Amino acid sequence: MAGTFGVSGLISGLSTSQIIDALMAMERAPLTNLQNKKTQIQTRSTALDQVQSKLSTLRSAIYQLTLQSSVNAKQAVTNTPSTSPTVLTATATSEAANGSFQVTVNQLATATAVRSGSAIGEAINATAALDSAGFAVTPTDGYFTINTAGSKATTGVAGLAGSTSLLTGSGSHTVTIGSQAFTFTGSVDTVQDVLDSINSYTSTTGVRATFAVSGGLGKFTFSTVATGSTASVTVSSSSGDFAGADGTGTGASAQITVDASVDTLNSVVTSINTNPSLSGIVTASLTSSNYLQLSSSTALGLGSGDDTSNFLAAAKLLAAAGTAPSVTGSTVTAGALASTSISINGVVVTTRATAAGNTAAQNAVSLAYDINSTAGIGVTAMANADGTLTLGAKTGGVGSYIDIGAPGAGTGLSAGVTTQSAEVYTSTSGLGVTNIGVALASSRLATPISGLVGGVGEFKVNGVSIDYSSTDTISGIISRINSSSAGVTAAYDSVQDKLQLAATATGSQAIALQDVTGNFLAATGVLSAAQTLGQKALFSVSTVNGGAQLSSSSNTISGVVPGVTLEVKSTSSSPVTVTVGQNTATTIQKVRDFVTAYNDAINLIRDQTAYNASTNTQGILGYDSTIKGIESNLKLIMSGSALGVTGAYQSLSSLGLTTGSFGSAVGSTSQLVLDETKLTDALTKNPDAVSQVFTAFSNTATLAGGGTGSIASISGVPTLNHQAGSYVITSTASGGLTAVFTPTGGQPQDAVTGSISASGTNTTLIPGITITANGVLTDGTNTITVTVEKKGTAIAIDDYVKNLTSSSGLFASRETQAEDEIRRLDDRISQTQQRLDDRQASLEAQFSRLEKLMSQLQYQSNYVGAQIAAWAKTTS
Repeated sequence: MAGTFGVSGLISGLSTSQIIDALMAMERAPLTNLQNKKTQIQTRSTALDQVQSKLSTLRSAIYQLTLQSSVNAKQAVTNTPSTSPTVLTATATSEAANGSFQVTVNQLATATAVRSGSAIGEAINATAALDSAGFAVTPTDGYFTINTAGSKATTGVAGLAGSTSLLTGSGSHTVTIGSQAFTFTGSVDTVQDVLDSINSYTSTTGVRATFAVSGGLGKFTFSTVATGSTASVTVSSSSGDFAGADGTGTGASAQITVDASVDTLNSVVTSINTNPSLSGIVTASLTSSNYLQLSSSTALGLGSGDDTSNFLAAAKLLAAAGTAPSVTGSTVTAGALASTSISINGVVVTTRATAAGNTAAQNAVSLAYDINSTAGIGVTAMANADGTLTLGAKTGGVGSYIDIGAPGAGTGLSAGVTTQSAEVYTSTSGLGVTNIGVALASSRLATPISGLVGGVGEFKVNGVSIDYSSTDTISGIISRINSSSAGVTAAYDSVQDKLQLAATATGSQAIALQDVTGNFLAATGVLSAAQTLGQKALFSVSTVNGGAQLSSSSNTISGVVPGVTLEVKSTSSSPVTVTVGQNTATTIQKVRDFVTAYNDAINLIRDQTAYNASTNTQGILGYDSTIKGIESNLKLIMSGSALGVTGAYQSLSSLGLTTGSFGSAVGSTSQLVLDETKLTDALTKNPDAVSQVFTAFSNTATLAGGGTGSIASISGVPTLNHQAGSYVITSTASGGLTAVFTPTGGQPQDAVTGSISASGTNTTLIPGITITANGVLTDGTNTITVTVEKKGTAIAIDDYVKNLTSSSGLFASRETQAEDEIRRLDDRISQTQQRLDDRQASLEAQFSRLEKLMSQLQYQSNYVGAQIAAWAKTTS
């Protein structure tokens, strides 16, 4: 670059910096021209990049229309109402035939599972102090509260044996609860009438009536819903069926004190059973040595806001639900049940199990579904494997009931009321359980881990090794199983204190288990436990196998109905209709996307190549005839008929894709437009013919005779090339192969190489073609001729755009040319800049020498002048 010389001539009086700048400005003109040319190339390159980007988007859109799944898209729908549970879902590919069929799902596929045979943790030590007995949550010192309800009971009347029994006598029976009086008539009202009447006022009286037979006597009990010492019920009655209930019954509230370092679980049980406020009402007991149970003849309330001990929580009673009544019927009738009504708790349910081929178990499943999907019924139904039906009340506690008013024919249920007469709370899980979050040695496994080698163990699940050490936790080992390739999911059931392994795939294949080193699988109870083998899905399709039952190891069923995949979700009592039809919305959207991408690309090309008459300027790509020709080439492809396609539809215009209607005004046909009505009509009438216009393709490959190379024969057709042309294959005696493809009317493409052995084959040189060699390899050539018989328009457009945008296409070539030209310009710019820097330095040096010379001359002039003046002075 130039130096810092810029001071005007002090001696000469010349403005040297301005003179130099003016001289350099004239000499910089070539540099400016080079820089402008570089900028122009960069601008043109940017414009080409933009066009290429639009064409790439166009190719993405048109590629979708080369796929059958887009052009001939299908959909499958079922006739299951949206308000009903889904039995199955269906999807269809383009290979599916339009039409309907019926599917009945009799059984879902399940996965094989194995669970510990029993709780794997140590049971609670009922004789040890609470803080060392092995509770999962250690009890604390203090007290906890147990509340009972107030209650009064009748003395009982012989002959009242059930809910349908009539009250004794024919006279009037009156019972008053609090201030509410109830009157009944003997020989008219039944026991159930009494219960229904009194319990309908529970929200007013706070009292619930129950009935039970004890010692041959039918007894009514009136209990408060509330519990505690403030809960009371006052009953007055006439003689007869309600005798003995007169008076006031008051609930109790008892505080049980515990010292966690002294008291044992056994001593706490004794404290409850001997508490005066609870005596005769509440009984505590240990069941299976690992569960605490409280049983009460009245409603029971556990805990109080001012409790100071967490014993009830540690004993897992606070989350327990009171016992609820349940009813199990006899075996449901097989075959088609009548569309009869069932009445449960006053709610009517209509059965749908009307398929003649149903087994008892299938009908039970259908009935359970009908009951569980009915709102406000107050029960949960469960179908049992033996074909029976079990009903369980959703809410438990003393006085809760199940009232079957009308059982319905064939259901196996019987009319009657089942009432819960006692309140029972049991620990939600074993009190002594495994601790899965600590090292194995401290995890409280009932069977300790042993047999480790160097503190390390190994087991196998389905042949996959899982390593562990003595410092691992059960939780960590479960995670290790789940992240392995064993094909199972492991989980710990904290309620039952069991380890479970479930296969990730459905079907009846057993889970292979083996303890290699150590006893982890044995200690957790899964090694010797019986496995519940998975079952296959059982179903039938009306159009397959004569409608007879089929099976599948998976709930995802494909290949049964060609092109259709079924995903079964639940069993069905009646067939589900699946209808396959055209998904015209998908196809039309894909065509819309293509139209948008095409118009965007063409608009950009026009903008970049347009001539502006007002400014007399050409677009940045205006002189590029190849870019200008892209639009005409695309129009040529789209306006013609698809190669080899015959029938009702042969071109895009016949499907509604045009640049405007016939007779449109000049200049109004610049955009590609879609007549969606016309395309929809074509898709509806003949989807296969529409697909042919877009996606049809077939070709042949023939080995020309007279070759001198090593190729004996070929089979197959090229799969990566949609062009007609020829492959010239050069072979060598050592087995080398080189293939060069030349499209018809085009230039040879890049060579590809491979190899072959005598009498051997090659399948990679030309994808899709198998080349077989002669017994003796030779130097020479062979020619394979490729002929295209059919070619859909979408494939033709895709091929054209792909060639433009490929790594060896037009835009890549232009980019390489631009880079080369910019590189040459940069070199010339650098050289020119250096020359200018040298020139400026030279000018600065010249002016510097001029100043120096003039300074010397001025000095000499001054000296001579001084000498002359002095001489004149001495001679005067």
